[in-house]
Amino acid sequence: MGEATAEAKRQVELTRVALESDIDRIVAKARHELDWRARLRRDGFRIVLVAGVVVVVVGGSLALRSALGRPAEGATRRNRDLDSNDLAKQIKALRHEVAELRDSDNAQPTWMKLAIRAATAAAAAAGTAAARQMLERSPATAADGAYPIPAAGSEAKRGH
Repeated sequence: MGEATAEAKRQVELTRVALESDIDRIVAKARHELDWRARLRRDGFRIVLVAGVVVVVVGGSLALRSALGRPAEGATRRNRDLDSNDLAKQIKALRHEVAELRDSDNAQPTWMKLAIRAATAAAAAAGTAAARQMLERSPATAADGAYPIPAAGSEAKRGH
């Protein structure tokens, strides 16, 4: 009888120690995640990057809006007075113009096509690099259920 009681006390003590270590680990992780100064040091580059994108988008939209200007009051009133026949004629003219532009060989200069493709490829590469860097800085480990992403150019081995 004494052995069973001693064993039960030992199990309770081991459980208490395990729970205390789990609680300490959770509290430390919560403090780590809620510390805004540490987060600013850790994620400063991403925060600056997001702020830069927001500034570029907002600034670009404002610049575009001011460059294009607003339509005059007479133009909006004139557009409201169009009947369906006038609208159909304008749509037909626009379709014809678009078809001509699509069919012409010089619709867009080659350098512009190359620049657009290069910018698209650069944006994709930058996004991949940023994602990889973010995941490498992540505190997750294989024990937490997260697995590292293989480096660029290496092949992931899968057991099928």
